[in-house]
Amino acid sequence: MKSFRKMPGVGAPKGPRRKKQRSESSRLAKSRKEQNRIIKIRSLVLIGMAMLVFGICCVVWMFRHEKPPELVTTSSPKIAPKAEVKTKVISRFPAPSSAEALALVKQALALRDPSHVADYFRQDRASPQEIIDFLQGMDARDGALDRLQWLSSINSTAIPLEGVDVKFKGLEKPGSRIALLTPDAAGKWRIDFDAFARTVTPSWTDLLEKQAAIGTVRVFIKKDAYYNGPFSDDKKWLCYAIGSTDSKETLEAYCKIGSPQAGAIAWMLSKGAKITRTTLEIRRVEGAESRQFEISRVLAEDWVMDSTPFEEGFK
Repeated sequence: MKSFRKMPGVGAPKGPRRKKQRSESSRLAKSRKEQNRIIKIRSLVLIGMAMLVFGICCVVWMFRHEKPPELVTTSSPKIAPKAEVKTKVISRFPAPSSAEALALVKQALALRDPSHVADYFRQDRASPQEIIDFLQGMDARDGALDRLQWLSSINSTAIPLEGVDVKFKGLEKPGSRIALLTPDAAGKWRIDFDAFARTVTPSWTDLLEKQAAIGTVRVFIKKDAYYNGPFSDDKKWLCYAIGSTDSKETLEAYCKIGSPQAGAIAWMLSKGAKITRTTLEIRRVEGAESRQFEISRVLAEDWVMDSTPFEEGFK
């Protein structure tokens, strides 16, 4: 017992040591609270700065993407009045129903009497007998009639058009023609013969093989990038590929940047289609390749010509 009592620390008062431990714990707790408070403040500051930067970015983005008021009113100064007028004209004549359009085209294709041609076809330069001759020659030219498919309204701003796709069979490749119906001044819907026949003046043979200087063509058109010869400057010219199912050769056609022709074609291609129908006047240019032409006039938005060339709305 005696030796046990003399061991170091035995019987020493322990109160002060416990008090010291409590004091250190208190200071540590306060330090941790202070650190947590500082961390919270810094976090709030960082969040606030992030929100401020995000807000500034949103404002800058809105200013950059917002169209100036003057652009909204002047983006299409030439075509807007024309589109409004044509819309009013179109609304005067109810379009034929699917059954009516298909019946009209079927009866027109079976027509063999020249005296009834005017009841079904809108004529331009073709005589009634020439139209009958064309209809009689379709079997040898296009194949036997397979079926008719209603296309409904054609997206055209110049003339009201309803379309019927005429399918043929029996030849090496299935063929087709499009019957475009349009109303006359009295509201009677008829097929535009020149659009159906894809009339070209002069013929493709005269234009390509005999090197005719100028021609009116009904073609498909799309953007292209072949710059050569007198059309080598892509800062001056726009290039388009044009072609027809009646010709094996694809042609290059050019118009000057900023011209009425460029505006008219840009309008047609702005509707989302990569390739579209159009009626053009094209001419040869000295020094150009045999398949290169300048687009001298854009006559129609589709293959049906109006009394006024389509490009007039872009001058």
